[in-house]
Amino acid sequence: RRQRQMCIRDSSITASLPIFTGGELQGQIGQAKANYRSMLSAEEQAYNEMKETATTGYFNMLNATNMKALRQESVDRLQAHLDNVIAQYNVGIVARADVLRSEVELANAQQNYITASNEYDVAEATLNNIIGTPLGTTLLLKDRLQYEPYENDMAYCLAYSEQHRPELKQAEYAIDSAEAALVVARSGHMPKVCLLYTSPSPR
Repeated sequence: RRQRQMCIRDSSITASLPIFTGGELQGQIGQAKANYRSMLSAEEQAYNEMKETATTGYFNMLNATNMKALRQESVDRLQAHLDNVIAQYNVGIVARADVLRSEVELANAQQNYITASNEYDVAEATLNNIIGTPLGTTLLLKDRLQYEPYENDMAYCLAYSEQHRPELKQAEYAIDSAEAALVVARSGHMPKVCLLYTSPSPR
């Protein structure tokens, strides 16, 4: 107990309050703010990239769906045409060469359908992977690809991207951070003034 009382009696508190740091504190604060804003822009950029990837995968599957349906229509049409040619050949209206030509056209259309079907399966699996669902999940898309005119011109698009692209914001914040770091570096050659307070030791 006597030793503890002696420590209290000999202890004192010293506090230092910076009054002028040559711009060091201001530079550090500015650098921290710029880095924070840069991280927010990086988060926004990551979100935009994820959204772009999902949108691209979605429209790729829409395109694959339409192409598969188109190839199926071609197969059905050529199959009906072949049946008609065979019927005409059986009654002697057309030659055997016409039947062979129709069979070749149908075979090519069937091969194109197989290719389109495989591309559809790949597009579906890719979209499942993007959105985080099992690769074997069957997706039914309701939208249809169609042309929709965009009214704004290129000048508007460039101006909009200049204001909203997070990559550009990150570059601006990197400049701000570098300028703040320069202020901190220069502060090393400046005088510093601090207010020093030491509490009196208890007696």
